[in-house]
Amino acid sequence: MPKKTLVLNFGGSIFSPAPAKIDFKVLKNLNKLTNELKNRFRLIIVVGGGKTSRHYQNIALKAGIKEADALDWVGVRLTHLNAEFIKASLGKDAFSQVITSEEQSYEWNRGILVSGGWRPGRSTDFVASKLALRHNAESMVVATNVDFIYNKDPKIYPDARKIKDIRWQDFEKIVPSARRWTPGMSAPLDPEAVKVCKKNKMRIIFLDGRKFKNILRAVKGESFSGTLVF
Repeated sequence: MPKKTLVLNFGGSIFSPAPAKIDFKVLKNLNKLTNELKNRFRLIIVVGGGKTSRHYQNIALKAGIKEADALDWVGVRLTHLNAEFIKASLGKDAFSQVITSEEQSYEWNRGILVSGGWRPGRSTDFVASKLALRHNAESMVVATNVDFIYNKDPKIYPDARKIKDIRWQDFEKIVPSARRWTPGMSAPLDPEAVKVCKKNKMRIIFLDGRKFKNILRAVKGESFSGTLVF
């Protein structure tokens, strides 16, 4: 029986939690996770830029660079650096090239596929959703530094309520509507990625990406701490 494809969408906030810093515990757990899952799934890993990306964008601003696309390209390139780091850490288990653009030509016949961002105005959430669509993935794990999706921002509202499962039509109501994704947008998922995932009826699992065993339980269909969108 052919393996199913699983997308692991790791937010830069957990991979790079401080400027020029990598969380080696997260990297170690990611390697453990892929070792557990590689014989069961075709794996795709997408990684964001994190605080390092924001740091260099701020430097660019101080240097007088104000054009939005130019600033966004700085962030995109940092996601490529993180992706190369993950690819190198996976060694022979990784696919031969990092995916860095939507137009990139490749034939994925073995190994774990790793991607960073693609272009300005498109988050790594969007990249993950498009790769899921391209490679017929039914499920995607969105691993961030938050344990659940909440009905409103818990940093602002103390009475914010955890959501354990939610249908796409209801999920859309708590995602900010925007014509363009912007770095730092306070949303559980890029609105453009939501459109792609909903249209293709994907199952999305939101959870804390620093908890390796919990991710494993979620992927195996066992009870887990997090939110399921379906």
